Amino acid sequence: MTKTILVADDSRTIQQAVELTFRSTEFRVVPAANADEALHRLAELAPSVVLADVVMPGKDGYQLCTAIKGDASTARIPVLLLAGAGDPVDEGRARAAKADGHMKK
Repeated sequence: MTKTILVADDSRTIQQAVELTFRSTEFRVVPAANADEALHRLAELAPSVVLADVVMPGKDGYQLCTAIKGDASTARIPVLLLAGAGDPVDEGRARAAKADGHMKK
């Protein structure tokens, strides 16, 4: 069975890197350019995991994570925060958002 990774990142390069990484696996990668698009797609996709960039225009990855974890219908979906070298993860915000983990891009 195919599993879905929803990648919420405003960088097309990061979206493509994740797609290439999982190309030969059972995972299907679906990109979202921002948090609002990711939230809109959650219901239709029922992703296995969400990767959320901590720095995006509009809502950031922390806010996206908070929205996902705050909704009973999506709270079970693991959310990993993505951070660039110049944008370290704020551990306090990550905990408050109930993120399942984080990693560097």
